[in-house]
Amino acid sequence: MIESTDILLVAPEILLLAMACLILVVDTFSQDPQRKVTYALSQLTLIVLAILVVYLHTGTTSYAFGNSFVSDDMSVALKVIICIVSFIVFIYSHEYLKKHEWV
Repeated sequence: MIESTDILLVAPEILLLAMACLILVVDTFSQDPQRKVTYALSQLTLIVLAILVVYLHTGTTSYAFGNSFVSDDMSVALKVIICIVSFIVFIYSHEYLKKHEWV
């Protein structure tokens, strides 16, 4: 049976999935050729996700869904690093696309 603590441990991943779906839908119906809303939502998602990962970390190793999901210091560190690196990559790629007039 799924417990509320299990859902809380995977809340950052659920947020990432939900925001990815929302961003895809927004981008599909967006009339903006420069995709400013999509870019802003993507960056905002990464910032909120990194904060949420750190905020929800209990400081101990936690297990969810019958020990198939593990949340520990290493997983939190890697998730935050991935969010930061993705944020920086989005900044540089957006600048590159503007420089070459693709956006």
